[in-house]
Amino acid sequence: MQERSYALVFNGALLRDGDGQPIVSAPISSTPEGYTAAHPAHAEWVPVENRDSAPFDPAEHYRLAPIIEMDGGTAYRTYPIISKIDFHAKELGIPAETFRAMVGGPR
Repeated sequence: MQERSYALVFNGALLRDGDGQPIVSAPISSTPEGYTAAHPAHAEWVPVENRDSAPFDPAEHYRLAPIIEMDGGTAYRTYPIISKIDFHAKELGIPAETFRAMVGGPR
């Protein structure tokens, strides 16, 4: 089982590192030293919940790289979902309907 991740949040916004990426630690006991000290005193570590952007069926979809974002008071790691047909059509530079007709996929 994967250990819970935590995001560093200040005033309801994700704090980001020098590369613009959200500061995330897993687990909180292994928080990189200096992160909390280098950020505002009222920054807090909040749990990161995982979710898909749409219903996921591994036979028909791919999960893309996650996006970490705040929604209300909760940090989410959202996995964008794309149909395999759309993904491969985009790779080939053709309309999804054309690719779907070529491979006989669902409409």
